[in-house]
Amino acid sequence: MKFIQTFMFLFASTVVFANNHYQFILNIQYQFSFPVDSIWLEYETFLPGAKVNKLKGTTNEKGVLAFSSILPEPAVSAVLKCNSRGQSYYKYFVLDTGMHHVKATNTARFLKFSGYRSINDQLFRQNPISNGSLSNLPAKIKQMQTLIRQHPQAYYSLVILSQMFNQQFLVSPPDVLPLWKALDSCLQETQMGLWLHERMLVATRLLKGNAFPDITLPTATGTEFNSTSMKGTNYLVVFGATWCGPCKQNLAIIKPLLKETAHNNLKVLHITLSSQKSDWEKMIIKFGLQDWTNVLDTATNKRQTLGQHFGISFIPFYLVVNEEGIIQYNSYQEYDDNLEKLKSKIALIQSGSVSAVSRPR
Repeated sequence: MKFIQTFMFLFASTVVFANNHYQFILNIQYQFSFPVDSIWLEYETFLPGAKVNKLKGTTNEKGVLAFSSILPEPAVSAVLKCNSRGQSYYKYFVLDTGMHHVKATNTARFLKFSGYRSINDQLFRQNPISNGSLSNLPAKIKQMQTLIRQHPQAYYSLVILSQMFNQQFLVSPPDVLPLWKALDSCLQETQMGLWLHERMLVATRLLKGNAFPDITLPTATGTEFNSTSMKGTNYLVVFGATWCGPCKQNLAIIKPLLKETAHNNLKVLHITLSSQKSDWEKMIIKFGLQDWTNVLDTATNKRQTLGQHFGISFIPFYLVVNEEGIIQYNSYQEYDDNLEKLKSKIALIQSGSVSAVSRPR
């Protein structure tokens, strides 16, 4: 039976620093109930697009299999793989820098370690979403925050912080940035630390109190749109895509709402992300969006897409911008799944009760 298992390994580590990299030595004394045809180690970092490295070990006169290499980060996700008579056996684990001595045995399908005293493995097992389950996520987010605060010197904390940040419908950038700042400076300066910090800074560009940025995109009428043209009016910004089911479902909520509130006082900027032009044009007609300002941003642009530039992880996504160009409402920050807060914000605009939010200092 083919064994398939997917994990993201989280870890902390005491590191061995060598030539601006991190060294590990893994000594394995194995005793399997089957003859070994081949055995090797694979590892990769937690950065996007990480390369999988394959490593063959050396066996000494005592029969101890040793793996050694220099890692680009303090710890990595690893798997020990073994083939025997057409059967594959695996052991997924957290590989730390430093020296490790373990004993390896096997069950009917898996490899098993004993004597592996990694704090990283212990922390990984405490991670409430390590098995991929996102049920009861708000409570699990709190547990993850506690783990990070308890282990500010652990590389594991960076990875779990990245997992938290991915749940932007429950955690906003202002929630996670202080956690990053509380981590050890050595962690902040790793590749993972710098990458995560940049992601968080990007995501703050559209927070409440900031000015809506200057963007230029093509419209459905063949003209060029610049966001500065919206100054002097309140407007709703709708981020979506032609392939996004929830985006289309929410149009049925938003369009009647605008009609009910005399939407001549509130313009709509509809930004479609990463979609084919023909599909975009059909959607505008199908949903009757001709009275909106419809602009298209595609992945074929010679730059980052708007979604990447602004750190938009989930759509649909909504903003309300006032006459001064200041963002008044951000659906991520409001955790506004049912759009009730958006409805209230639009009603305030129509009543003339909205005032500018001061920009963060």
